[in-house]
Amino acid sequence: MMTNIEPARTLSIYICTRGFSYAVMDNALTLIETNLISPKKFNGTKLLKKIKKVITSFGDVTLILEDHSSKSNRKGKRSKMINNKVYSWAKKRGIVVKTYSRDDVREVFSRWMAYTKYDIAQVLVKNIEGLKPFFFEPIKYPGREHNYEAIFTSVSLNEAYYFIDRTKGL
Repeated sequence: MMTNIEPARTLSIYICTRGFSYAVMDNALTLIETNLISPKKFNGTKLLKKIKKVITSFGDVTLILEDHSSKSNRKGKRSKMINNKVYSWAKKRGIVVKTYSRDDVREVFSRWMAYTKYDIAQVLVKNIEGLKPFFFEPIKYPGREHNYEAIFTSVSLNEAYYFIDRTKGL
């Protein structure tokens, strides 16, 4: 009998309106790298190329993407299309891919009474070194000047993996 072992390092990619964010982690508390890639001018093809470059630069990882199948999901068509293309590309390359919905993330963070993106970001900042510089004030629409919440979303997708699939955590 052959056992399939998943890579311990995780890389989550979160596609947002201004590009994408990613977070690389070795466990639920150890952030290796995070970034927000927000090109001035991009189309789906260029963005997909940048995402593939990030994935291949980290070697053997478990790739984590957002699951858009939830009825409450409000992602745009472009983001869903790019997410699906990344998923297909990674599977063809033999990369382990896991997906988690916003509902999965909320369920994980419900143990800390954190349900909104801002509440979840507060829990993450308190527990993971290196996230404090990206912390953001609650967003007041319509004047959004940054997209740092995307970084926290990519980290929270990693946390869903560690708490749901790996039963490791904060």
